[in-house]
Amino acid sequence: MIELGRDVEHCTLTGRIEPAGVRVRAALQLRSESALARALAQTQAADAATLDRLPEGLMFYGMLRAELGLEPFLRRYHQVIRQAQGRLPAKSAQLERLLADTASKLLDSQLQRLIWAFDLRFRGVVILEAQKPEVARQALLPCLEALLRDLAQAAPKNTVQFQLQANAGKILDRDASRIDLEIEWGRLAGVHGHASDAEEAFLRHLFGTQWTLWVLADERGVFLISARDRNEAERWLKNYRDGVVSADNATLRSHRRPLGDSLHGLAVLQFNGFWRHVLEGVEKAAAMQGLGNLIPRDAFPETKPAFFSLGVRALSNGLELELWAPNESVSELNRLFILVVHGLF
Repeated sequence: MIELGRDVEHCTLTGRIEPAGVRVRAALQLRSESALARALAQTQAADAATLDRLPEGLMFYGMLRAELGLEPFLRRYHQVIRQAQGRLPAKSAQLERLLADTASKLLDSQLQRLIWAFDLRFRGVVILEAQKPEVARQALLPCLEALLRDLAQAAPKNTVQFQLQANAGKILDRDASRIDLEIEWGRLAGVHGHASDAEEAFLRHLFGTQWTLWVLADERGVFLISARDRNEAERWLKNYRDGVVSADNATLRSHRRPLGDSLHGLAVLQFNGFWRHVLEGVEKAAAMQGLGNLIPRDAFPETKPAFFSLGVRALSNGLELELWAPNESVSELNRLFILVVHGLF
């Protein structure tokens, strides 16, 4: 972020209230010889219409060209860790070196685009499109295993349990690896020594307790699929690989239509579904404490679609970020304000 700040000469913010919603735009003018300007000169717009292959009912999803975020971060991280070899803390030195090696291998795989999509239960997919996807897959597996092992050691005993199968058979004729993860939220919520029933109920509702992650690669990229079972993982992979577009994907198109298809990045949050999910978790926690109806009914979101779309475009002399919020989203923010006022008084 500091380097990005050095590359930016000035930023212009504009906001506009339109009949259908609110639009906020940030235009970043870059220094002509900056590293970011050189990277943007080589980038190509990604076809946002490919996201129509994703299913309906997502909580958040999006895509970003690798050279706009992932590649600069990996390159800088690898450089910093290599320069700090003798000064790394003893506890984390091995993990830091592994992460730096992973960053280097991911850069060698020639990343092109990052895509993500998840529903309310955090079932979904992360796709790393690359010219050498198998190189990226082989780099990610030991890294994921090391991160989970470090997490299990840092958490209270038996809070985090995981199992990795490097060879878990095939999904659509592709070799797949499988990671099973389980978190006992009750042990984690009770570390402060107080009753943890309410916290556990909230965390279980918000995130769930068990996840299965499938890792595989095809000729386009690496897929990290969070799914209930193998069949669900196959559906995620088949939809994207075969270009299957949902017949009722008008919702997905409506999210990006105000921003256009020629984007270098797009991030979408389905606000009403996400906000209702959070409030239902709060209600469950309140019920465990015997607090009754803690949240007023008018604070809950309506069924109308409310979302926020953030588009990223690389221009000849800078970078443009554009946020679009339709009137339904503004209405839901008003409900959030009602809840905050209710909580204060």
